[in-house]
Amino acid sequence: MNALIFFAAIVAVALIGWAFAELKSKACTYHNDDAELEAQQRVLDSQKANDYTEQDINDVVKSISTKGFDAI
Repeated sequence: MNALIFFAAIVAVALIGWAFAELKSKACTYHNDDAELEAQQRVLDSQKANDYTEQDINDVVKSISTKGFDAI
């Protein structure tokens, strides 16, 4: 019987924590100010000027060494 009460208490604490996290994310929002938006735009413009392309997993696998070194 004690194990059942303990399990119910753990579930109740987990549900309360989950509800708190959900409500906190809705109550506390973050908005970028103008300086952050300008900095982000400068970075994007710099990347476009230097022909930056985002790599997918196939490009990453081609560019890293996954086989190690060959023994002599």
